[in-house]
Amino acid sequence: MRSTHFKEILSRLERREDHFVGHFGGYILESVFQPIFSLFHCRTGGSEALVRGIAPDGRTVSAMEILSLPGKNGGDRVFLDRLLRSLHLANLSLRPKEKQWLFLNLDPYAAVAGREYGSFFEDILSHFSVLPSQVVVEILESGIDDEKLLSEAGEYYRQIGCLLAIDDFGAGHSNFDRIWSFKPDLVKVDRSMIRGAAENKRIRRLLPGIVSLLRESGSLVVLEGVETEEEARVVFETEADFVQGFYFARPGPVFSRITPLSDKRMDETLLLSMRNNKSEASVLNIAESLLSFAGKMPSTSHSEVLEADVFDTFSAFGVIRFYMLDGQGFQLGETITLRDVQNFCDSRFDPIQDAKGANWARRGYFQSAISHKGVPQISPPYLSLTGAHLCRTVSLAFESSSDAVVFCVDVDWSDSSG
Repeated sequence: MRSTHFKEILSRLERREDHFVGHFGGYILESVFQPIFSLFHCRTGGSEALVRGIAPDGRTVSAMEILSLPGKNGGDRVFLDRLLRSLHLANLSLRPKEKQWLFLNLDPYAAVAGREYGSFFEDILSHFSVLPSQVVVEILESGIDDEKLLSEAGEYYRQIGCLLAIDDFGAGHSNFDRIWSFKPDLVKVDRSMIRGAAENKRIRRLLPGIVSLLRESGSLVVLEGVETEEEARVVFETEADFVQGFYFARPGPVFSRITPLSDKRMDETLLLSMRNNKSEASVLNIAESLLSFAGKMPSTSHSEVLEADVFDTFSAFGVIRFYMLDGQGFQLGETITLRDVQNFCDSRFDPIQDAKGANWARRGYFQSAISHKGVPQISPPYLSLTGAHLCRTVSLAFESSSDAVVFCVDVDWSDSSG
């Protein structure tokens, strides 16, 4: 059944020369659109529709003031949500048809309570000749506590052909269970995580993994709220699919046509990333040195590395330790330590520092080395069991006289931003 809101909402939309405005509670409502860029296509993939307004006294007002107008009146809240989405669709309909998404925010209350007021969204899409596949419906991650209601709200929009996005993931008490159960097409990571990663090395190291986990769950990832060069650099250290924020483009009154990502912005950010990523370059140098080191040794002596040779090769790189594994992942002999472990190891973890006879077969650096013999492998940062400090491991596998041997070099990563 069509909602009784439909005709009333259309009467609240006013066509002006080149755009629509809306009217609610004496306020004039206007659409603004912020481009969302695909980092791999280097162009816009869509725009998020936002609202600005003019108060009865002529003041320009923010979205926050507009969204607070209904107060505690549930019916008015649903009506305003539907009016805003209709306003954005009306303005989209005035622009040339292009293959771009329109991101529309859905009030969590309206997502749940809207059914009490009759169906609406499918009708308004049809009225403005907008295909459901052009629309990404954003649902606030923390806005609906009930998992069942969240799934039901999302399923309606999924069934009519829209894409679904979880908004503000990472703000407050984010829950990966919701990602796995709700199965959003996109996840928009909250600005607080981007800002935190730019300021905190620990968060910075974790963010690429969080982005990868979201992508592996089947969602595209948008990093939003990027405002500074340093935050942009954080973005480029991940495999995020899209980026949004003032650093790349501010909201404007017109739905953006397909626009290339500014070459200047892209170049500035990439150059900044490369210029500041000296730690990464150091690890690559260690990988080259490990390859050279192994190549100088006859295969029959791969299991008989001299401590002096290790020091001569790696002491200049800030390497912590050198050790060898057999083809099954068992450690061969003692670890050769190149630095005073007391300077950076946590003495509380002394019971697990002795690694003689340990088996590291489940470590990614061992598995990747065995799978790519003769090619140095570099692990992501991780907490070392033998010292409880953050490190990366450079590993290299070779065939010895009777079995594979894997050389491993641990690099201290506790002071690195990468």
